[in-house]
Amino acid sequence: FVTKLAYYSPTSPSLSINRIPTPTNKSRGLCTTTTHNHYKRHHRCPNKQPIHTIPRNTMSTTTTMPNKPSPSSNDDMTQNVPEGHQLIREGQITMLYPKSENSVFYNPVQVQNRDLSVLMIGMYAERRMERMWVVRRRKEVRKEMMQKQKEEREEKKKEEDGGGGEKKKKETKEERKAKIAKFEQDLEAQVLKDKSSVDFTKLTQESSNTTDGMSIFEALAASGLRSLRYWKEVPGVRTVVVNDLDPVAVEMARENVVRNGFVDDLVTAAGDDDKKQSNSMDDTSEKNSPPKTTKHNLRPRGLQLQVGDATHEMYISRLPPNLHVNQINPTQRNYQKPQYDVIDLDPYGSAAPFLDAAVQSVVNGGLLAVTCTDMAALGGSHPETCYGRYGAFPIQRSGYLQEL
Repeated sequence: FVTKLAYYSPTSPSLSINRIPTPTNKSRGLCTTTTHNHYKRHHRCPNKQPIHTIPRNTMSTTTTMPNKPSPSSNDDMTQNVPEGHQLIREGQITMLYPKSENSVFYNPVQVQNRDLSVLMIGMYAERRMERMWVVRRRKEVRKEMMQKQKEEREEKKKEEDGGGGEKKKKETKEERKAKIAKFEQDLEAQVLKDKSSVDFTKLTQESSNTTDGMSIFEALAASGLRSLRYWKEVPGVRTVVVNDLDPVAVEMARENVVRNGFVDDLVTAAGDDDKKQSNSMDDTSEKNSPPKTTKHNLRPRGLQLQVGDATHEMYISRLPPNLHVNQINPTQRNYQKPQYDVIDLDPYGSAAPFLDAAVQSVVNGGLLAVTCTDMAALGGSHPETCYGRYGAFPIQRSGYLQEL
């Protein structure tokens, strides 16, 4: 789904932020992006105010039963706020955010956007599990029905050989088609019957500890708040890769992981616990060797924090899950990673530079969550910039420019 940047009243009952502040960094945030001057003239940006937040309720039933351990109490967290920081509570996650102007980017106006992402990915997780169950059950029922037909044919053949029955005439092409159609109809009826008695919500919650769990990639994580909400509030998540090009942002995301009690869930790219260092650093041959690729090529379960280029990470994550490693070029197989089930893109400005890599690195039937804050170019304020980024000009006089 593609989510536009949302503007809303700070008095809305569905929101938990009492005041929507203007970000202090002049080069960051909603009111200081390329849309700053445009929306400032239209009084869309309120004056700078301190952030006051209250705990939020979950938006859907899929997040009422989290599949991750609960962190420490919120009272203890409130008492441990150091000077020069502010405590931000969003969903079921808390974060300490520095008040300095050069801190890691955090946009409080995007709370509604992150709530929507959590809700949509939770719905997708359940439908994904339902689709996987139907595919597997269809294979099982097909195998059972074919085995039953085979036994019936063997019994008829014995009767014909023993002279106990008349030899059957060779079936025509129309009879064969009708037989196949009847077989498929009975197959689908049996699958639908079995499906009605399955609790897919429970299966989705249990899949986080199995190979059926989802893998989520947040390409531009910044403080990591969105990724932590996915890990905490979305059921059926096996792996969340928190990526950012800024080492300071990744370090802040690590601090938020520790604050919310997810230290035991940290893993490295190789699957080891992040808090434990290997004692075999002297073995340079093993250290410098490329990662070994298995048939299923699964990522380790947990939260993986990494400093890296988003497009590069996605371009090396294009291995389909149903492709055997022996079918890949030997010089590339050890450096190719599996595709992601969900990819979240929330760039500063246009998402166009990331879309090609994202489409290639998401699984067939996966989900792309894209958020753009590029309304100045798309809205017609800078038509030359719009043509350079998207290869098209905005229709300024149309009555549906914002929707388009």
